[in-house]
Amino acid sequence: MDQGIVSHPQLRLYTRAQGLVLRTLITRIAIVVGLVAFFTVIFYLDRDGLKDNADGEVSGLDVIYFTMVTLATVGYGDIAPVTDRLRLIDTIFIGPVRFVIWFIFLGTAYQFVVQRVMEDLRLARLQRKLSGHVVICGFGDSGGVAAAEIIASGRQADQVVVVDRTEDAVKAAGDLGHIGLRGDSTLQKTLEEAGVGRARAVIVCVGRDDTAVLTILTVRQFNMSAKIICSAKEEENISLIKQAGADTVIQPARVSGYLLADALENSFVSEYVSDLLTRGGNVRMCERPARPDDIGKRLRDLGDGLGVRIHRGGDVIGFWQDDKAVIQAGDTLLLIQPEPPPAA
Repeated sequence: MDQGIVSHPQLRLYTRAQGLVLRTLITRIAIVVGLVAFFTVIFYLDRDGLKDNADGEVSGLDVIYFTMVTLATVGYGDIAPVTDRLRLIDTIFIGPVRFVIWFIFLGTAYQFVVQRVMEDLRLARLQRKLSGHVVICGFGDSGGVAAAEIIASGRQADQVVVVDRTEDAVKAAGDLGHIGLRGDSTLQKTLEEAGVGRARAVIVCVGRDDTAVLTILTVRQFNMSAKIICSAKEEENISLIKQAGADTVIQPARVSGYLLADALENSFVSEYVSDLLTRGGNVRMCERPARPDDIGKRLRDLGDGLGVRIHRGGDVIGFWQDDKAVIQAGDTLLLIQPEPPPAA
Protein backbone atom coordinates (compact mmCIF):
# COMPACT_ATOMS: atom_id res chain seq x y z
CA MET A 1 0.00 0.00 0.00
CA ASP A 2 1.59 3.28 -1.11
CA GLN A 3 0.62 5.86 1.42
CA GLY A 4 1.86 9.29 2.21
CA ILE A 5 0.44 9.42 5.72
CA VAL A 6 1.02 6.87 8.42
CA SER A 7 -0.69 7.20 11.77
CA HIS A 8 -2.17 5.38 14.71
CA PRO A 9 -4.21 2.34 13.57
CA GLN A 10 -7.32 3.87 15.15
CA LEU A 11 -6.88 7.16 13.32
CA ARG A 12 -5.55 6.68 9.82
CA LEU A 13 -4.95 9.43 7.34
CA TYR A 14 -3.59 8.95 3.84
CA THR A 15 -2.19 10.96 0.99
CA ARG A 16 -0.60 9.81 -2.21
CA ALA A 17 3.17 9.73 -2.56
CA GLN A 18 3.21 10.46 -6.29
CA GLY A 19 6.65 8.99 -6.99
CA LEU A 20 5.73 5.69 -5.34
CA VAL A 21 2.35 5.55 -7.10
CA LEU A 22 3.89 6.08 -10.54
CA ARG A 23 6.63 3.53 -9.85
CA THR A 24 4.10 0.94 -8.71
CA LEU A 25 1.88 1.52 -11.74
CA ILE A 26 4.81 1.25 -14.16
CA THR A 27 5.98 -1.96 -12.48
CA ARG A 28 2.57 -3.59 -12.81
CA ILE A 29 2.20 -2.55 -16.44
CA ALA A 30 5.67 -3.93 -17.14
CA ILE A 31 4.71 -7.29 -15.57
CA VAL A 32 1.56 -7.58 -17.70
CA VAL A 33 3.36 -6.53 -20.90
CA GLY A 34 6.17 -8.97 -20.14
CA LEU A 35 3.76 -11.87 -19.66
CA VAL A 36 1.90 -11.03 -22.87
CA ALA A 37 5.15 -10.73 -24.83
CA PHE A 38 6.52 -14.00 -23.41
CA PHE A 39 3.47 -16.08 -24.32
CA THR A 40 3.13 -14.34 -27.69
CA VAL A 41 6.62 -15.58 -28.55
CA ILE A 42 5.77 -19.10 -27.29
CA PHE A 43 2.58 -19.29 -29.36
CA TYR A 44 4.24 -17.79 -32.43
CA LEU A 45 7.06 -20.34 -32.37
CA ASP A 46 4.46 -23.13 -32.10
CA ARG A 47 1.77 -21.50 -34.28
CA ASP A 48 1.36 -24.70 -36.28
CA GLY A 49 -0.45 -26.04 -33.24
CA LEU A 50 -3.11 -23.34 -33.59
CA LYS A 51 -6.11 -23.51 -35.88
CA ASP A 52 -7.96 -20.45 -37.19
CA ASN A 53 -11.57 -21.52 -37.75
CA ALA A 54 -12.21 -18.46 -39.94
CA ASP A 55 -9.66 -18.80 -42.76
CA GLY A 56 -7.41 -21.66 -41.69
CA GLU A 57 -4.30 -19.42 -41.67
CA VAL A 58 -2.58 -18.29 -38.44
CA SER A 59 -0.67 -15.04 -38.95
CA GLY A 60 1.48 -13.07 -36.52
CA LEU A 61 -1.47 -10.77 -35.83
CA ASP A 62 -3.62 -13.84 -35.13
CA VAL A 63 -1.04 -15.02 -32.59
CA ILE A 64 -1.06 -11.65 -30.80
CA TYR A 65 -4.87 -11.65 -30.82
CA PHE A 66 -5.04 -15.23 -29.51
CA THR A 67 -2.54 -14.45 -26.73
CA MET A 68 -4.40 -11.34 -25.57
CA VAL A 69 -7.81 -13.01 -25.63
CA THR A 70 -6.56 -16.16 -23.93
CA LEU A 71 -4.76 -14.32 -21.11
CA ALA A 72 -7.68 -11.93 -20.53
CA THR A 73 -10.54 -14.46 -20.87
CA VAL A 74 -11.06 -18.13 -21.65
CA GLY A 75 -11.06 -17.31 -25.37
CA TYR A 76 -13.78 -17.15 -28.04
CA GLY A 77 -13.00 -20.39 -29.89
CA ASP A 78 -12.27 -18.72 -33.23
CA ILE A 79 -8.60 -19.64 -32.79
CA ALA A 80 -7.88 -22.73 -30.74
CA PRO A 81 -4.93 -24.98 -29.85
CA VAL A 82 -5.15 -28.33 -31.59
CA THR A 83 -1.91 -30.03 -30.49
CA ASP A 84 -1.37 -31.73 -27.17
CA ARG A 85 1.65 -29.55 -26.43
CA LEU A 86 -0.21 -26.27 -26.79
CA ARG A 87 -3.16 -27.59 -24.86
CA LEU A 88 -0.79 -28.63 -22.07
CA ILE A 89 0.77 -25.15 -22.03
CA ASP A 90 -2.71 -23.63 -21.92
CA THR A 91 -3.73 -25.89 -19.04
CA ILE A 92 -0.60 -25.63 -16.88
CA PHE A 93 0.54 -22.06 -17.50
CA ILE A 94 -2.17 -19.91 -19.07
CA GLY A 95 -4.78 -20.56 -16.36
CA PRO A 96 -2.60 -19.45 -13.41
CA VAL A 97 -1.17 -16.50 -15.38
CA ARG A 98 -4.71 -15.38 -16.23
CA PHE A 99 -5.50 -15.21 -12.50
CA VAL A 100 -2.28 -13.26 -11.87
CA ILE A 101 -3.19 -10.68 -14.50
CA TRP A 102 -6.72 -10.28 -13.18
CA PHE A 103 -5.33 -9.98 -9.67
CA ILE A 104 -3.05 -7.15 -10.87
CA PHE A 105 -5.97 -5.42 -12.62
CA LEU A 106 -8.30 -5.69 -9.64
CA GLY A 107 -5.58 -4.75 -7.14
CA THR A 108 -4.68 -1.70 -9.18
CA ALA A 109 -8.31 -0.65 -9.48
CA TYR A 110 -8.75 -0.99 -5.72
CA GLN A 111 -5.56 0.86 -4.85
CA PHE A 112 -5.89 3.77 -7.26
CA VAL A 113 -9.66 4.20 -7.32
CA VAL A 114 -11.51 2.64 -4.38
CA GLN A 115 -8.76 3.20 -1.84
CA ARG A 116 -8.20 6.80 -2.93
CA VAL A 117 -11.86 7.57 -2.39
CA MET A 118 -11.72 5.95 1.06
CA GLU A 119 -8.52 7.83 1.91
CA ASP A 120 -10.04 11.15 0.86
CA LEU A 121 -13.06 10.46 3.07
CA ARG A 122 -10.81 9.64 6.03
CA LEU A 123 -8.76 12.75 5.35
CA ALA A 124 -11.84 14.98 5.28
CA ARG A 125 -13.26 13.39 8.45
CA LEU A 126 -9.99 13.74 10.34
CA GLN A 127 -9.48 17.32 9.23
CA ARG A 128 -12.89 18.21 10.66
CA LYS A 129 -11.83 16.74 14.01
CA LEU A 130 -8.43 18.43 14.17
CA SER A 131 -8.59 21.59 16.26
CA GLY A 132 -6.23 23.00 18.85
CA HIS A 133 -3.60 20.44 17.89
CA VAL A 134 0.16 20.81 17.52
CA VAL A 135 1.89 20.52 14.15
CA ILE A 136 5.55 19.47 14.11
CA CYS A 137 7.37 20.19 10.86
CA GLY A 138 10.38 17.90 10.77
CA PHE A 139 10.61 14.67 12.76
CA GLY A 140 14.33 14.31 13.28
CA ASP A 141 16.02 14.26 16.68
CA SER A 142 14.63 17.63 17.81
CA GLY A 143 11.13 16.96 16.48
CA GLY A 144 11.02 13.52 18.05
CA VAL A 145 12.08 14.83 21.46
CA ALA A 146 9.57 17.68 21.21
CA ALA A 147 6.76 15.24 20.42
CA ALA A 148 7.71 13.03 23.37
CA GLU A 149 7.71 16.03 25.73
CA ILE A 150 4.31 17.17 24.44
CA ILE A 151 2.85 13.73 25.18
CA ALA A 152 4.52 13.71 28.60
CA SER A 153 2.79 17.01 29.37
CA GLY A 154 -0.60 15.28 29.00
CA ARG A 155 -1.62 15.87 25.40
CA GLN A 156 -3.03 12.93 23.42
CA ALA A 157 -0.73 11.42 20.79
CA ASP A 158 -3.27 11.85 18.00
CA GLN A 159 -3.36 15.58 18.70
CA VAL A 160 0.17 15.88 17.31
CA VAL A 161 0.48 16.05 13.52
CA VAL A 162 3.95 15.35 12.16
CA VAL A 163 4.93 16.72 8.73
CA ASP A 164 8.08 15.31 7.17
CA ARG A 165 9.40 14.56 3.68
CA THR A 166 10.69 11.08 4.48
CA GLU A 167 8.59 7.96 4.70
CA ASP A 168 10.63 6.54 7.59
CA ALA A 169 9.90 9.64 9.68
CA VAL A 170 6.15 9.51 9.20
CA LYS A 171 6.13 5.77 9.87
CA ALA A 172 8.03 6.40 13.11
CA ALA A 173 5.48 9.08 14.01
CA GLY A 174 2.65 6.66 13.27
CA ASP A 175 4.19 3.97 15.45
CA LEU A 176 4.14 6.46 18.33
CA GLY A 177 0.46 7.21 17.78
CA HIS A 178 0.85 10.57 16.05
CA ILE A 179 -0.66 11.56 12.72
CA GLY A 180 2.15 11.50 10.17
CA LEU A 181 1.89 13.47 6.94
CA ARG A 182 4.49 12.86 4.28
CA GLY A 183 5.01 16.10 2.41
CA ASP A 184 6.83 19.40 2.04
CA SER A 185 6.05 21.76 4.92
CA THR A 186 6.70 24.79 2.70
CA LEU A 187 3.73 23.94 0.48
CA GLN A 188 0.28 25.32 1.20
CA LYS A 189 -1.43 22.05 0.28
CA THR A 190 0.59 20.06 2.81
CA LEU A 191 -0.07 22.45 5.69
CA GLU A 192 -3.73 22.69 4.73
CA GLU A 193 -4.06 18.91 5.01
CA ALA A 194 -2.32 19.09 8.39
CA GLY A 195 -5.06 21.45 9.57
CA VAL A 196 -2.56 24.17 10.41
CA GLY A 197 -5.31 26.80 10.19
CA ARG A 198 -6.88 25.35 13.36
CA ALA A 199 -3.64 24.42 15.11
CA ARG A 200 -2.78 25.75 18.56
CA ALA A 201 0.95 25.73 17.89
CA VAL A 202 3.47 24.85 15.18
CA ILE A 203 6.99 23.59 15.89
CA VAL A 204 9.41 24.04 13.00
CA CYS A 205 12.61 21.97 13.10
CA VAL A 206 13.26 21.22 9.45
CA GLY A 207 17.06 21.36 9.60
CA ARG A 208 17.55 24.36 7.27
CA ASP A 209 16.97 27.99 8.17
CA ASP A 210 15.82 28.99 4.68
CA THR A 211 13.28 26.16 4.65
CA ALA A 212 12.19 27.17 8.15
CA VAL A 213 11.54 30.76 7.05
CA LEU A 214 9.45 29.63 4.09
CA THR A 215 7.54 27.19 6.30
CA ILE A 216 6.74 29.92 8.84
CA LEU A 217 5.57 32.32 6.12
CA THR A 218 3.29 29.61 4.75
CA VAL A 219 1.92 28.83 8.22
CA ARG A 220 1.12 32.49 8.79
CA GLN A 221 -0.99 32.53 5.63
CA PHE A 222 -3.33 30.06 7.31
CA ASN A 223 -3.04 30.97 10.97
CA MET A 224 -2.01 34.32 12.44
CA SER A 225 -2.65 33.37 16.06
CA ALA A 226 -0.89 30.00 16.39
CA LYS A 227 2.29 30.04 18.43
CA ILE A 228 5.27 29.19 16.23
CA ILE A 229 8.43 27.80 17.79
CA CYS A 230 11.37 27.38 15.45
CA SER A 231 14.78 25.74 15.68
CA ALA A 232 17.57 27.79 14.07
CA LYS A 233 20.90 26.51 12.78
CA GLU A 234 22.73 29.83 12.48
CA GLU A 235 22.60 32.70 14.97
CA GLU A 236 22.61 35.28 12.17
CA ASN A 237 19.28 33.91 10.90
CA ILE A 238 17.39 34.27 14.19
CA SER A 239 16.21 37.81 13.49
CA LEU A 240 15.07 36.80 9.99
CA ILE A 241 13.13 33.84 11.38
CA LYS A 242 11.42 36.13 13.91
CA GLN A 243 10.55 38.59 11.15
CA ALA A 244 8.95 35.73 9.22
CA GLY A 245 6.53 35.24 12.13
CA ALA A 246 8.13 32.93 14.70
CA ASP A 247 7.22 33.68 18.32
CA THR A 248 10.16 31.80 19.81
CA VAL A 249 13.46 30.84 18.18
CA ILE A 250 15.77 28.30 19.77
CA GLN A 251 19.31 27.53 18.64
CA PRO A 252 20.04 23.98 19.84
CA ALA A 253 23.74 24.15 19.03
CA ARG A 254 24.16 27.26 21.18
CA VAL A 255 22.24 25.77 24.12
CA SER A 256 24.23 22.55 24.02
CA GLY A 257 27.43 24.57 23.73
CA TYR A 258 26.59 26.46 26.92
CA LEU A 259 26.00 23.20 28.77
CA LEU A 260 29.19 21.64 27.43
CA ALA A 261 31.29 24.63 28.45
CA ASP A 262 29.63 24.83 31.88
CA ALA A 263 30.40 21.14 32.48
CA LEU A 264 34.12 22.00 32.45
CA GLU A 265 33.81 23.78 35.78
CA ASN A 266 30.66 22.28 37.28
CA SER A 267 29.51 18.71 37.78
CA PHE A 268 25.79 19.06 38.44
CA VAL A 269 24.52 22.19 36.66
CA SER A 270 23.89 20.57 33.26
CA GLU A 271 22.10 17.67 34.93
CA TYR A 272 19.83 20.06 36.84
CA VAL A 273 19.09 22.14 33.73
CA SER A 274 18.11 18.97 31.87
CA ASP A 275 15.89 18.02 34.79
CA LEU A 276 14.20 21.42 34.60
CA LEU A 277 13.53 21.18 30.89
CA THR A 278 12.26 17.61 30.64
CA ARG A 279 9.07 15.97 31.85
CA GLY A 280 9.39 13.01 34.17
CA GLY A 281 12.18 14.54 36.27
CA ASN A 282 12.04 15.88 39.81
CA VAL A 283 11.38 19.53 39.00
CA ARG A 284 10.09 21.56 36.10
CA MET A 285 10.26 25.11 34.84
CA CYS A 286 6.89 26.67 34.10
CA GLU A 287 5.20 30.03 33.65
CA ARG A 288 1.78 31.28 34.58
CA PRO A 289 -0.07 34.61 34.78
CA ALA A 290 -0.24 36.33 38.12
CA ARG A 291 -3.39 35.39 40.07
CA PRO A 292 -5.39 37.82 42.21
CA ASP A 293 -3.98 36.29 45.41
CA ASP A 294 -0.42 36.88 44.12
CA ILE A 295 -0.78 40.65 43.82
CA GLY A 296 1.50 42.47 46.25
CA LYS A 297 3.60 39.40 47.05
CA ARG A 298 7.28 39.02 46.35
CA LEU A 299 8.60 36.13 44.25
CA ARG A 300 10.03 34.42 47.31
CA ASP A 301 6.59 34.39 48.95
CA LEU A 302 4.80 32.29 46.33
CA GLY A 303 3.35 29.10 47.73
CA ASP A 304 3.22 26.96 44.59
CA GLY A 305 6.86 27.08 43.56
CA LEU A 306 10.12 28.97 43.60
CA GLY A 307 9.60 32.25 41.73
CA VAL A 308 12.64 33.26 39.69
CA ARG A 309 11.39 35.91 37.26
CA ILE A 310 8.64 38.40 36.57
CA HIS A 311 7.88 39.37 32.98
CA ARG A 312 6.13 42.73 32.95
CA GLY A 313 5.57 44.10 29.48
CA GLY A 314 9.05 44.29 27.97
CA ASP A 315 10.82 44.21 31.37
CA VAL A 316 12.33 41.17 33.06
CA ILE A 317 12.65 41.30 36.86
CA GLY A 318 14.75 38.73 38.71
CA PHE A 319 14.09 37.37 42.17
CA TRP A 320 17.22 39.09 43.45
CA GLN A 321 15.79 42.53 42.61
CA ASP A 322 13.95 42.55 45.88
CA ASP A 323 12.68 46.11 45.60
CA LYS A 324 11.15 45.47 42.14
CA ALA A 325 10.13 41.83 42.50
CA VAL A 326 6.67 42.67 43.79
CA ILE A 327 3.93 41.04 41.75
CA GLN A 328 1.43 43.26 39.94
CA ALA A 329 -1.69 42.51 37.92
CA GLY A 330 -0.84 41.45 34.38
CA ASP A 331 2.56 39.99 35.28
CA THR A 332 3.72 36.65 33.95
CA LEU A 333 5.61 34.59 36.52
CA LEU A 334 8.40 32.12 35.86
CA LEU A 335 8.60 29.41 38.53
CA ILE A 336 10.42 26.24 39.39
CA GLN A 337 7.96 23.65 40.70
CA PRO A 338 8.24 20.02 41.79
CA GLU A 339 7.13 17.63 39.10
CA PRO A 340 3.67 16.28 40.00
CA PRO A 341 3.43 12.52 40.49
CA PRO A 342 2.07 10.54 37.51
CA ALA A 343 -1.65 9.94 37.47
CA ALA A 344 -2.71 6.56 38.80
